[in-house]
Amino acid sequence: MASLATAALFAGAAGAEANWRSLDGHWVGLGLEIIVDTARSQARIGTEKPFQWEALQVNNITGDMIVFTIGSYGFVALFEGRQLVLTGSGFPGAVEMHRVLPPSQAGDSAEN
Repeated sequence: MASLATAALFAGAAGAEANWRSLDGHWVGLGLEIIVDTARSQARIGTEKPFQWEALQVNNITGDMIVFTIGSYGFVALFEGRQLVLTGSGFPGAVEMHRVLPPSQAGDSAEN
């Protein structure tokens, strides 16, 4: 369930919740991997510690751009089609990310 602050943000912007939900999943880019669970407001950076989740908080949603934090790290995600461009604290520049499909869905798409 989303926090009260997140729910208030969704109430003020048409399509904001759909954009937030589209961040959900396993994302991989050059040197960076994040796993986002928007339903539980949690995420993790990397896969080294699979049971160590951090708090996920949305700060702003404007069009295709989402500003959020995972624990103490801040990020800005800009959706471009099926990919997102991620900038944030802890790494220089921008990283193009793509969603990794779970094995149960990998056969449904030619794009893995």
